[in-house]
Amino acid sequence: MYNRSLHIGVHKAVVEAGLDIAGKDNSFYVRLMANLVAINDLYQQLYGQVGGDGLQVADLVKLMIRAYQERSIDLRERDEAKASEGHWFLSNKIAGMSLYVDRFAGNLKGLRRARVMAVMRCLISEQ
Repeated sequence: MYNRSLHIGVHKAVVEAGLDIAGKDNSFYVRLMANLVAINDLYQQLYGQVGGDGLQVADLVKLMIRAYQERSIDLRERDEAKASEGHWFLSNKIAGMSLYVDRFAGNLKGLRRARVMAVMRCLISEQ
């Protein structure tokens, strides 16, 4: 679905960030614009229209652009390879986990230690 004002605002943010949307940054730009309405809808479901002007979604998009710009070339190449595979996230080549930090590690500071301990438990159980 197309949301004109949303797409115009994001395009402006992309241009202001200096992305080369016709060249090396085109793949990121196309993926961002193609998924923009879904990103906005999910954001609104989670956080609503705080302030009523949508500025928070704009901040999220700017953060995404900045994270993309700071991403290493190696990781960008991996992104492209995954995108060319199609539904890579359904592959059995990867494993993922989600957790509630407070239940897993007590707090964010404890997460680092808990993560190390969890990896050690996995290594021990494999032997």
